[in-house]
Amino acid sequence: MYNDFLMPVPIIKINSCERINLKKQIDLKKLAFLAGSKKGRNLFFSSGLHPFHGRFSILVLNPIFNLRAESFDELLKTLFSVSEIEGFENIPLPLFSGWINYECNRFIEKIESSPKKTVEVPDFHFVFSDTFLVIDNFEKNVELVLLDTTHSKSSVAQRKEQFLRELEMPVPSSDYDLGNIKAKALISKEKYIE
Repeated sequence: MYNDFLMPVPIIKINSCERINLKKQIDLKKLAFLAGSKKGRNLFFSSGLHPFHGRFSILVLNPIFNLRAESFDELLKTLFSVSEIEGFENIPLPLFSGWINYECNRFIEKIESSPKKTVEVPDFHFVFSDTFLVIDNFEKNVELVLLDTTHSKSSVAQRKEQFLRELEMPVPSSDYDLGNIKAKALISKEKYIE
């Protein structure tokens, strides 16, 4: 288990929220560039190809703390340790963004875990941030969401200026050699269908 604060996570107070509609599209290459340009940023990407699922992609621009766990019990214990979040009634997103690893269905269904981890990714990873770039894949809309919290390290105005400037930066052109990457499924298609 990992979090950036000692347990329990202190009270988080949200003083205000500013939403800026950027009135432009941001492609995956730009999102990847923004995500990789600063340590700690997380991109939770959804293609939006399914008619009911995967509507939003969220780029966490200014993470305040992370919650990671290797078991469901660990995750619940950590989430319940968050003392209190005040003032989030009018916030357009759930404050914590994150993922649950596909293989976590082993906590619900009776399936075998894969024999070994192929990548070092925690089972659960949630991030609390005061700045998000939210992409609505269905409406083709992009918003910069800035929260003023008791844990914010810089003002909303400073972050707004910084991230709007970053959005205008061109993506460096680079060629990447991915020839050494080898991947294979952990289970067969037939076993998956069972």
